[in-house]
Amino acid sequence: QLQVMLFDGAIRFGEQAKTAIGEQRYDQMHERLTRAQDIVIELQNGLRPDKDPDNCKRLESLYGWCYLRLVEGNIGRDPDKIEEALGVLRYQRETWQMIAAARANEAATLAAADEQRGGLRLAG
Repeated sequence: QLQVMLFDGAIRFGEQAKTAIGEQRYDQMHERLTRAQDIVIELQNGLRPDKDPDNCKRLESLYGWCYLRLVEGNIGRDPDKIEEALGVLRYQRETWQMIAAARANEAATLAAADEQRGGLRLAG
């Protein structure tokens, strides 16, 4: 759930930065993109290569690419670069949201099975 919240924040700040570019509010654009960049760095720092080194390596590269696009968008005031990063971040958000839903479903199934087993012990 925390991962989804981080993606939400990065996406929201990126969208706000794009709006600020259109309105020529470059100080606000810079501030919003810096916040989005910080979140992407946090996503990278949260990787746990001890659990899944191959996947973490891929995600680290992907997050690095997103970070670079946000920096390029910031320096060049380029909404297209920002949108490239946001596209990847949106996709990752959806992926994490599906993972969170699957885990919640799995937990509910296990809890129901435990409850049922408890009822069988009482009846027996």
